[in-house]
Amino acid sequence: MRRRQSVRGLGRAVATGWTALVALAVLAACRPAPPGPAHEADAQVARPAAGQVAVDNPTPDSMEAFAPPTVPFSDFSERVYALRAGVTAPVKVYWPPPEHPRIPGVIGDVVLQSVIGSDGRVARVRVEKSLHPEFDRVSLAAFSEWRFRPALLDGKQPVAIYYRLTLHFLRPASEGG
Repeated sequence: MRRRQSVRGLGRAVATGWTALVALAVLAACRPAPPGPAHEADAQVARPAAGQVAVDNPTPDSMEAFAPPTVPFSDFSERVYALRAGVTAPVKVYWPPPEHPRIPGVIGDVVLQSVIGSDGRVARVRVEKSLHPEFDRVSLAAFSEWRFRPALLDGKQPVAIYYRLTLHFLRPASEGG
């Protein structure tokens, strides 16, 4: 009799343990993740030291970052969404910075217009605001390698979305300033 009660008690303990484990997993999934590389798109980045490149990270609040360009990408076969109710913003998961060309006297911004595909890859990209051909080249090359967790339609279906990115090229340390 005693043995039967202990086995029953063990069964309840195991069931309670699994319930607690499932509850912890649900809580962990619902809790916002701490800021880190996969969640940097949700926060603005401070300007770096001289000779580096700063990236404006569009947030879902900055609607102009996800607005359709004035000249649409007509050669793109997939439907492209602008950020709106029911469409979530893509989140960067891999973003190598561009190399700083270090051309004396040239500092400023390069603005890129793009389409992030439903697979999270940069599908189309072009320069909206040019700084210098070499800065444009390194910006396009680096941005083309970026990867995103795709935008979602109604929280379920991955979709292509417009994405506007500003890269700030600061004065190299060797130039002083």
